[in-house]
Amino acid sequence: MDVHTDQEVGRESFYLCHYYSIICITAIIFVFFFAGNSHGHVSRLAMESPQSLFAQGDEDLQVMKAGAMLRKVKSRSWKKQRHFRLQEDGQTIWYKSRWAGTGHSTFSVADVDVVREGHQSEILLSIADEFPADLCFTLVFRGRRSNLDLVAESPSEAQVWIRGVRKLIQNTKSMNDKERLDQWIWDWFQKADKNKDGRMNFKEVRTLLKMMNVDMNEEYTLRLFTMADNSESGCLENEEFVQFYKMLTEREDVWRVFQDYSRDGQILTLAELEDFLKQEQQEGERSLEHAQELIDRYEPSENGKDHCATVKEKVYCPKWQVALNFQTAGPEMDLNDGLFSQNGCCGYVLKPDFMRNDDSFDPERPQDRNGYTSLRLSIQVISGQQLPKVNHKEGSIVDPLVRVEIYGVFQDQAKQETSYIDNNGFNPLWNETLNFIVHVPELALVRFVVEDYDKSSRNDFMGQFTVPFTCIQPGYRHIHLLSKDGTAIPLSSLFVNIKISELTTEV
Repeated sequence: MDVHTDQEVGRESFYLCHYYSIICITAIIFVFFFAGNSHGHVSRLAMESPQSLFAQGDEDLQVMKAGAMLRKVKSRSWKKQRHFRLQEDGQTIWYKSRWAGTGHSTFSVADVDVVREGHQSEILLSIADEFPADLCFTLVFRGRRSNLDLVAESPSEAQVWIRGVRKLIQNTKSMNDKERLDQWIWDWFQKADKNKDGRMNFKEVRTLLKMMNVDMNEEYTLRLFTMADNSESGCLENEEFVQFYKMLTEREDVWRVFQDYSRDGQILTLAELEDFLKQEQQEGERSLEHAQELIDRYEPSENGKDHCATVKEKVYCPKWQVALNFQTAGPEMDLNDGLFSQNGCCGYVLKPDFMRNDDSFDPERPQDRNGYTSLRLSIQVISGQQLPKVNHKEGSIVDPLVRVEIYGVFQDQAKQETSYIDNNGFNPLWNETLNFIVHVPELALVRFVVEDYDKSSRNDFMGQFTVPFTCIQPGYRHIHLLSKDGTAIPLSSLFVNIKISELTTEV
């Protein structure tokens, strides 16, 4: 591998964009300023979403937009017709009963894992004598959401919906990061543009901020709005809305980390990046190699504009699944999912060495085992990004707090939480450090929970992420939150700094 000198990397210096939400802060740094120039991830807001543009040229998806009457089946005795149609965003499927008035339900294609044809569910098997297989199909959702069993009026209609949903799923999976971000921004723009004129006035911007969990001072909001309104029209159009979005999502917490390691505050040389990886991320001897890999991957390049970063050759073929005796959403499922998230959710998880040898292990006296070493876990909860709303009323804004829970042997059980932040679910800043002592790290699970503080009643759950202690990496990290049913919450994360050290004195 060619290794650039400091001087060479200085000449090839790259801008970094603040918004690329991935687990390792290393990659965050590499894309921190990149959105600020003409080659950035968000250069303009398309008048139509990536999914909508994709749907325009497909006959099946156009038929889905026109809508169809499908039977929704919950049991052999519950089979009711619903009007289904694909929304103009090419991402949302809307359905309602003809008797429901204004009431309706929706779901995102991004939440659908797979489409199964025929009688491939217990419910559809139970009505096989009434409806043939070529009319039936099942939408299987990610996480723990119940499947949606549907029956079409004709085999051709069933095939249109089966093919159409599969195309949308595949297109969603194949979106690059720019397209995902464009889709996210476009969705918010459409929600806030009440009169659908393709522009947003100041009142609509204020509504948007509340929808995004931000209770921002009106004077400050007006200042940002005026700065973005280059046309001085009193409305934000296209690129102006993107500029407003960039100002709104500036990350001072990430900016400070970048400033600590950048000599001139604009670029990172190879040596500076290596220094960051060694000191903050504790990567040791691999730091130089990893730094070069990150530069090769994230430095803006015309040659790399259309590259594919996915390694497609190394894909595990699924063979077996483990059946559980419980499926109800809650801490138990979160812990189970967290434990088996090791090794990419593939294969199996071995017991620790001390539980597989002949020596007995007493969980009440972990210090008696061979090789015992207790560890100190220090988690600085820095900030949150785009936390979900709990109450979907228009004026409702959350007061988030973060609780870190340790599950393991009795001596390791512990919980600590931050203070709550008033009226800010968009970019709350805590900068609080929580400390734990872990005696048996091999059996410990760490659960990050975000709740909406309520002084008069029980706090409301917002999101969580559970990870085995042995899988935690020190340094600056982004924790991507999951919903109550175990599915990912788009762009919702916690920014933390983790330190793990051996205790020098006996506890």
